[in-house]
Amino acid sequence: MPENNYHHEEVAEIMVSAPGWGLKWGNIIILLIIASILCFSYFFNYPDVVKIPVDFSSVTSASVIKPLQVNYGIDTFLIRNNASVKQGQPLIVWYDKYYTSYNSLTKLENVLIKYHNTLNQPVNKARFLSELNHLDSRKLGAFQNAYSLLISGSFDQVDRILIDIKNWKNNWVSNAEVAGHVTLNNIISPVKTSIDPQQIVLYVQPVNTNYIAHGLITNKAYARLKIKQPAYININELGDRKYNAKIISISPIANHAKHDIYLELNNNKDLNVTFTGEARVLLNDKTLLHRLLNIN
Repeated sequence: MPENNYHHEEVAEIMVSAPGWGLKWGNIIILLIIASILCFSYFFNYPDVVKIPVDFSSVTSASVIKPLQVNYGIDTFLIRNNASVKQGQPLIVWYDKYYTSYNSLTKLENVLIKYHNTLNQPVNKARFLSELNHLDSRKLGAFQNAYSLLISGSFDQVDRILIDIKNWKNNWVSNAEVAGHVTLNNIISPVKTSIDPQQIVLYVQPVNTNYIAHGLITNKAYARLKIKQPAYININELGDRKYNAKIISISPIANHAKHDIYLELNNNKDLNVTFTGEARVLLNDKTLLHRLLNIN
């Protein structure tokens, strides 16, 4: 710099004047702000979340309905999917080798029950025969001969035929073994052909059963989770409805770098073993500073 610039009035003023407040304290203020943020982030816990895709199983096994070992197809389903059923309630009617129609047989049974104690009266005999004539005998299958006997006036066969119908239903109708909710196999429909006896047609999930959520976690997550840790689970099929849960078991042995984890749900209402969801385990073992610096 030329020597004469040292004597310039503006340069001289800058050199002898004290710096302004902002310039003097600005750096200190910035440092204090940064220190305050670091201090706050050190003491403030920022909950970490471990997300685990899960499926469900029930503590109480579902009642599975498979085709009869010898069957000629399905006549009809007597319930709808997701219906609630009582123990002993009829669920499925199977075809016998004569393709007896359950609906037609039930109509015949109702007529027999209606008149079997009053057939000694002529007027009831006439009504009885009239109602029999309105039935479609072609669909009675194994009971066509019994129907012919009744039409011909063999009224003494009514009680025996009622017993035969009861026995037929015991053989060709599958009933619910437990009370619960029904899930149908949607790929199976009524058909007049034999169905593989190993094919599951439907199952009944018992009411008030307890459900367990199962998922897989990484080795890193395994080191951070523990038994009885609280969590909540979103159910995909229920519009992401949340269920409170807790961890009840974590496998210490990894399979392909994954550990099995099991969670127990506090509320089992409306759940189903076919549902899926996501468990979220809340962790408070990291401060905000740890999260910002990504410190394990």
